[in-house]
Amino acid sequence: MTLEEKMHINGYVVGNFSDKGGINHLEDLINNITNDNIKSGFSLKEKYKSSLDLKPNVFLYDEVFMNILFDNNIHKMINKATGVNLYLVHIQLRIAYPSSKGGYINWHRDTHFYNNHTITGNIPPVYKLIHYPALDGQETRQLGIIKGSHNFIFNSKLTDMLYARIAKPIIISSDRSSFIFFNTSVLHKAINPVLDDGSVRLIYSFAREEQLSKYDGVLSAIYQKRLL
Repeated sequence: MTLEEKMHINGYVVGNFSDKGGINHLEDLINNITNDNIKSGFSLKEKYKSSLDLKPNVFLYDEVFMNILFDNNIHKMINKATGVNLYLVHIQLRIAYPSSKGGYINWHRDTHFYNNHTITGNIPPVYKLIHYPALDGQETRQLGIIKGSHNFIFNSKLTDMLYARIAKPIIISSDRSSFIFFNTSVLHKAINPVLDDGSVRLIYSFAREEQLSKYDGVLSAIYQKRLL
């Protein structure tokens, strides 16, 4: 199947950052952050239970977070995969830790509409690209995703969540250079980390031009300037 066909049918595609595309610098930088060697003015703060996010923002911490996208032509890949022009609106660097509840966020869709109630999330849905670095060289399970589930949704949240538990998920594991790019209306969940030191995820969010007003305009303006 073509890239576009995979994206439309499955709701996601996977890829790899090139060894020449900044991955070594990114890996060193994330290692420093996880070892609490963090630049002045930045810190790790809790957003969800059992996880910490780099604050106040990621894109101003180091230019590698933006460079790795353009060094690997991610901007071209995501537009080709979706058939629309997408713009970067958010970057998150998160460390997730083992939880007795099984992960910091369970099965969900970022965009959903249950029981004829208010729409939650963006319409059209935004897209995310997530990289799970294997900093210790150990590849571990990180994300469960239900292939093709962006193409339908049950009216009942209970039914939707039951389906997520009986369907066979695709498992994404940590890796030195791989990433997953997906439609956020697909059913997905964070898998409970197995390492006490936690596991890292670098999360990029992309939206259409008409959705940019919903987000902080600084990051998208920097991204659009790089597109020129």
